[in-house]
Amino acid sequence: MRKSLSKSFFLGLTLACVPLVGCKDNSSSSGSEIQIDVDYSSVKSAVESIQGANNFTVSTKIVEKMNVGTADNPVYQEINTSFHNYYTSNYSWCDYPDDEEGYAQKGGEVFRLNLNSDGDFIHSDAYLDEDGNNLTSIYDAVYNPIPDISVLNVGDDPLVASITNKSARLNYIHFLEFGDTFLTTVTSFKASVGESEGEKALLLTMESSDGTTITSTFSDFGTTAVKDVQTYLDGVDKAAVYDDILLKVADGFKGNNFTRDINELLTYEDDPAIIGKEFYHPDYWYGGYYPPSLGAIQSTGYVSLPEKTYIDPETGKSAELDGAYMFRLTENMDDLYAVYLTAPAFTTNISNMVDIMNYPSKMMMWEHNFQFFEPYQDPNFKLDGDMYITYDPLIMRDFYEIAQVENSILASTSILSCLLVDLILVADTNAAGNLETVNFLFDILLNGSNVTLQFTYHDFGTTTIPSLDQWLQTYIHDSNA
Repeated sequence: MRKSLSKSFFLGLTLACVPLVGCKDNSSSSGSEIQIDVDYSSVKSAVESIQGANNFTVSTKIVEKMNVGTADNPVYQEINTSFHNYYTSNYSWCDYPDDEEGYAQKGGEVFRLNLNSDGDFIHSDAYLDEDGNNLTSIYDAVYNPIPDISVLNVGDDPLVASITNKSARLNYIHFLEFGDTFLTTVTSFKASVGESEGEKALLLTMESSDGTTITSTFSDFGTTAVKDVQTYLDGVDKAAVYDDILLKVADGFKGNNFTRDINELLTYEDDPAIIGKEFYHPDYWYGGYYPPSLGAIQSTGYVSLPEKTYIDPETGKSAELDGAYMFRLTENMDDLYAVYLTAPAFTTNISNMVDIMNYPSKMMMWEHNFQFFEPYQDPNFKLDGDMYITYDPLIMRDFYEIAQVENSILASTSILSCLLVDLILVADTNAAGNLETVNFLFDILLNGSNVTLQFTYHDFGTTTIPSLDQWLQTYIHDSNA
């Protein structure tokens, strides 16, 4: 799945993105799959009939009540979203509006299928298991919504069964590509035998406290096929292979150790004035501004101290720590000013710095998505390195969120309208082939004007704050040591 945000979130986007073109002619019959004779005499017999099925269609309708007014004067509008998930033994396809995708198995590899901004099929590199081996079935990559018969709670009516099992509910939520937090709003989840287009069918229905109702109908066992997908796969030998430079960029960011320059102007300049830095480290993060910048008083950082003990070697005083704690550097960021150990910086004892500060390593572009980038050249940008561009709206929206583009813009101007146009990646390596600098150039249409924003990252794998490192080595110990 490509979503770093749940699908339901995208229904209410206020920022416009370039839409994907939908896949046409999304169904055809095929006699190559084994047909299943489903027993609809009871919900249990129906579910038992389809255990292990690998060719079927799931038609889903989501009905949501969305507040299109304000918090003080709410105006609720019913939003209906319908889509299909097509499953076969060798590929799957979901025709979710503006976000169609699937998975395929070919050449001993499993890879993802998508449509690009022109509506053409593209595919990813191979998916691997935890041991680094190729997946061998699409069902290792997709969520199969068929519930296990053991989770059905049948009452007086043999055609209806409630499902209270948490794992079963989460599996269906993951199939929908909703976030896990949706589980807390679920008021009922049931399987039933009903009718669809005049035929008996198995249905899954989930309702939530916010008024959302989701119904999935199962059909076409053994006859499901998607003609356009099959035609594309006929011309594909195996998974895609990404450019080596892009893989180096992904590894650099996934290492969670790099520095970002804070430029005086957010927009691109040939020789930008740097007024601060953001230091990313697995154990700490710091955002600092050099004087006389007005942002200097806001310079602050957080250090991860999970289940640690502070011990002063001179006085012997100690304190038990658990969480992330605030610290500050001196004005020029060349020495440690203070670490505030009175209490964790956040209300819980969360200490994972990557999650706390939403590091760029969490961007969706690193996870089987480089097929959305293509080589590019633009002499207007005086930057060294290999240049790539993407127009994919999901990747751009994800970058907008994680790079905190909105906060950066709001620091200098208001946002009346914002259209995400394209995202350019420029990666520079040294003579040894090691990653040195990555620039992102984000083209947007802000309040009707074309703007190119610049984000510069460097010092991959070598970013440290020596004074903080020395403090950690001197005063911090494992609590169980």
